[in-house]
Amino acid sequence: MSYSNFYARFHGFRQRVLKSLGEAFRFQYSLHYIIVVVAFQILAWLQAVFIKKTLTGDFLVLHYNVDFGVDYVNEPVRIFLWPIFALLVFFVNVIILAFVSRNKDFKLFAHLLFISSALIGLLLNAVLLSIYLINFR
Repeated sequence: MSYSNFYARFHGFRQRVLKSLGEAFRFQYSLHYIIVVVAFQILAWLQAVFIKKTLTGDFLVLHYNVDFGVDYVNEPVRIFLWPIFALLVFFVNVIILAFVSRNKDFKLFAHLLFISSALIGLLLNAVLLSIYLINFR
């Protein structure tokens, strides 16, 4: 396969992907959902940085069980895995949305995928708040 043939295929694939993403983001409510998800992400990253900076020890309590007490302790750097996970979920949902952009039930899929990303962000902030309360209160 020659270089120009490879480049033509790559360019055609890139154009199809950009067109699908454009159709996905042209949906009326997608901007509202994206604003909510980005706000939750920013808040989560700020919480994670604040927890990491205010921690004085070498360990961070990541889970507390009412019956048994502290049951998951790890390095403070592990606090950043939670916002990374939520960001990964959002990007995977956007990729899935691009693949189903030509489906007749696209609007339903868009609502479900964006709402799931927003719920993950909301739950992430609740988790980070509970980690803060466990470690500092």
